[in-house]
Amino acid sequence: SPMDFATDRFVMGHDPGFVAVAAVLCLLGMLLTVRLLMRARAAAGRRRGVQIALTGLIGGATVWATHFVAMLSYRPQVAYGYDAGLTLLSLLVAVVGTVVSFYLARRATTLPGLVLCGVAFGGTVAAMHFTGMKGYLVQGRIEWSPPLVLASILVGMVFGAIGFHRVVRPMTRICWLGAVLGLAIAICAMHFTAMAAL
Repeated sequence: SPMDFATDRFVMGHDPGFVAVAAVLCLLGMLLTVRLLMRARAAAGRRRGVQIALTGLIGGATVWATHFVAMLSYRPQVAYGYDAGLTLLSLLVAVVGTVVSFYLARRATTLPGLVLCGVAFGGTVAAMHFTGMKGYLVQGRIEWSPPLVLASILVGMVFGAIGFHRVVRPMTRICWLGAVLGLAIAICAMHFTAMAAL
């Protein structure tokens, strides 16, 4: 079936070593990002804005780096390359979108506000991924499975909302580790679900 084919291509098409590096990079980057975001939320005035911007830069760079290290693990068994302009654009999308989602989180405490933050973050990860994939040059035609594309976007948004929900809880170890895991899963699950859709 098409689903079995996609699953086989996903499992067989990735180098486990690079996947592990991408996962560790994602976890460490989100650990730093969440701690900085909690500090930024506690700041006031202009300092808060500067810290949110810097935190968004680090978070967006983590999203982008995770994606491209994971892409290094992908072996399509045909000649491939990357368009430099679209690759750089995907980095810009990741950073700007992450700054926006963190800006929305600066005062968010209600469930609708947190869901909005998660939607913004998950949407950012998806926009970065598909912008980067637009610049993925391969000998052949790229086709997507629409149900898996939709699933990849939704899973990023859901786990993004879970991550932001943990950020605004009292600053306990369990809560900030939950935020790290939520945001890291949002990035990794979105990426690999989207790659299964390829």
